[in-house]
Amino acid sequence: MPSANFTIDDTSPLIQYAGIWRAGNDTGDPLGHLRVALVAVPLVWTYTTFTFNGTQVYVYGAKRDNHGPYSITLDGTTVTFDGFSSTALWTTLFVSDALTEGLHTVTVTNQMRKSTNAYLDIDYASSRICPLLPIILKP
Repeated sequence: MPSANFTIDDTSPLIQYAGIWRAGNDTGDPLGHLRVALVAVPLVWTYTTFTFNGTQVYVYGAKRDNHGPYSITLDGTTVTFDGFSSTALWTTLFVSDALTEGLHTVTVTNQMRKSTNAYLDIDYASSRICPLLPIILKP
């Protein structure tokens, strides 16, 4: 069955945020020419969540030298990743395995463990959808 990608920008009302987030600033940012993302201020358990109707999900953002661990929870299963990179890098923060068609919920959580690596950037998410199914995205 044919499929397509649906992009959900970080400023979309379809994405809910908890904790304190601020708009990134591309001034002096080596990645500024690529994206300006929402950045979690250094507070543990700052998170964002969204629900989508599809068969796969991708989350994009940055890894930097002031970023630390973050977790992705997909349909109740949580995996932790390292957001640190000595060189600023815009990348996929998460790519899911193939999922069954239907509603899925993704939560991205800042797992800050120390103040020197306290940040998390999220730029956008993309989900693989079946165009014949209704698109159901809800915060």
